[in-house]
Amino acid sequence: MTPAERAWINGGTPAQGFINGIESPFAGFFQLFANPFGDVLFMAGLLGIGVAMITGAGLKIAAVTGSLLMLFMYLAELPSPSAAPTPSPTPTGSRPRS
Repeated sequence: MTPAERAWINGGTPAQGFINGIESPFAGFFQLFANPFGDVLFMAGLLGIGVAMITGAGLKIAAVTGSLLMLFMYLAELPSPSAAPTPSPTPTGSRPRS
């Protein structure tokens, strides 16, 4: 959870903080949004989706954009191939099970 002193209303950078920690294969693409415009775009998107869902206006558009936002956040957190665990070698002297 973000502490209150790092909130957007207090001068924090929510999207930049998230984007600068991305280590997925798509990190280069998401770095395009690691700026103040990305923060405004992210927060405006959340506000628009939330208002549309609460008021019932533009539900289809809100559902599609909300799904896109979730897809992008999933792609941002996708583990990189180098982060995959390596299998441990078979201990010396052990036989495979038949």
